[in-house]
Amino acid sequence: MQELLTTIQARAGSAPVKFGLILGSGLGHLAQAVQGVAIPYADLPGFPHVGVSGHNPNLVIGDLEGIRVAVFGAREHYYENGNPSAMRLPLTLLKALGAEALIATNAAGSLRPDIRPGDLMLLNDHINFSGLNPLIGEKTDARFVPMTTAHDAELRAGLKASAAAVNVALPEGVYA
Repeated sequence: MQELLTTIQARAGSAPVKFGLILGSGLGHLAQAVQGVAIPYADLPGFPHVGVSGHNPNLVIGDLEGIRVAVFGAREHYYENGNPSAMRLPLTLLKALGAEALIATNAAGSLRPDIRPGDLMLLNDHINFSGLNPLIGEKTDARFVPMTTAHDAELRAGLKASAAAVNVALPEGVYA
């Protein structure tokens, strides 16, 4: 981890980031709005392979609307190789970079008729139907992660207020 952190800080500076973002399908262009440096995943030892077309396998660190962020332009998915812990290293790195919170985005279908393809939805809970956990095999108490604030109320309120301010519908739902 230290080698990876040193590599990134040599290119992007050592100032801590406030937020981490994982961009899913449809929002990859947001990384281009960050004023900073893009580091290809291929230059980051141990970073996961990304095989989904349309994703941008770069870590972008810099300022977005005046806030220092670390943006993952892509992520490895469980269905690509069957490894539920593929994103553990990037998320551990994000914490080492100082991130206080993570916003993850993705494209998903909906069972609700009022949410159409391309609509945004704000998660208020999630259900893991896979039965898998990326912390399986963790030997320390780090395997016990409290989920009571997984969907941070303050951050969600800020996202809802921002959406309302620009007249964007943002219904809430459960990710399963």
